[in-house]
Amino acid sequence: RADAVRLDELATALLDLSSAQPGGRSLVLAPVRVDDLIAGVVRRVAPVARERGVRVRYAAPSEPVEVDRVRVEQALTNLAMNAVTYGPAGTEVEIRASLGSSDEQSWALLLIEVLDAGPGVPEGFVGRLFRPFERGPNAVGPGVGLGLASAAAAIEAHHGSIAFERREGGGSRFWIRVPVGPEQA
Repeated sequence: RADAVRLDELATALLDLSSAQPGGRSLVLAPVRVDDLIAGVVRRVAPVARERGVRVRYAAPSEPVEVDRVRVEQALTNLAMNAVTYGPAGTEVEIRASLGSSDEQSWALLLIEVLDAGPGVPEGFVGRLFRPFERGPNAVGPGVGLGLASAAAAIEAHHGSIAFERREGGGSRFWIRVPVGPEQA
């Protein structure tokens, strides 16, 4: 039974990655309020956060944006779940969303940051962070290294970007930028 569950999880992760690829499922853009989008992600990670003693809080505007909600939620859930999973008990994961504009282009951008107080990403692993089947040396649980690759593919399908940096004092900052204006690619 455990092997069957594990194979099901792997198949689901591979399907998520495949559908998020540029040649995968077409984007389904629809208006969604940013705060509703983030609240949905927080609800998904809440059981694991409670179990681990990690508090998740968020701040997001209530303005609507046009995105593929399924893909953006998939990406953010992967980022938030990693933050909750690797953050020490008693710490906080913060998700911040804001709207801005691109320096180079004329469209609006949605910026979402996921901040944690965990151990961060090991130096030698940073360049492989968003590659499929790559797991860091401190990885826990039964994953196979598809979560961040799926997140990156989902955001890139929006012609957006995803990145990581270390936080001063420890922890990680992952962020995504997604064009959300009427001229989005």
